[in-house]
Amino acid sequence: MYSTVHGRLKDQYIQDWFNKAKINNSLDVLNYLKKSYTVSPYLSKILTPNVRGIFARLRINNSILYHSKSTGIINVCPCCTLNVVETVKHFLLECPFFAEHRNEHFKLINDSLHYFISLSKMDKYKILLDLSSEFGNLSDLTIRCIITYIKSIYNMRKNIT
Repeated sequence: MYSTVHGRLKDQYIQDWFNKAKINNSLDVLNYLKKSYTVSPYLSKILTPNVRGIFARLRINNSILYHSKSTGIINVCPCCTLNVVETVKHFLLECPFFAEHRNEHFKLINDSLHYFISLSKMDKYKILLDLSSEFGNLSDLTIRCIITYIKSIYNMRKNIT
């Protein structure tokens, strides 16, 4: 009986968590990445706590990006002239300010994950933020390239107000 009650409470908690996450706009990145209540791959693949923190903050939309600090005002990206909201997707995949870094690192990632360049933006997004093996096993080299890319542009962005 205890295990039945425990199981039902756990299921109810998980369902409640997913429902709350779906209606919370600040968790849009996490909602895209998280389809089940399991440990995310990036947690075991990134050993440095401060780097893991960067990934976690981007995933829960609680980072240095303007979109994360929304005060009800639409905050456009301060790094480029596209006049678009600075979302995590824009930051990682679209902002021209980071294009040189992105191109350099994406070529390195593609060297070991040969189809990376041809993936859709949303599939790249998932690989970058989740280090997911959904599209094939990620080598240590690929993971290091992804971590280096995200860490470098995140640190560049920290210096822009």
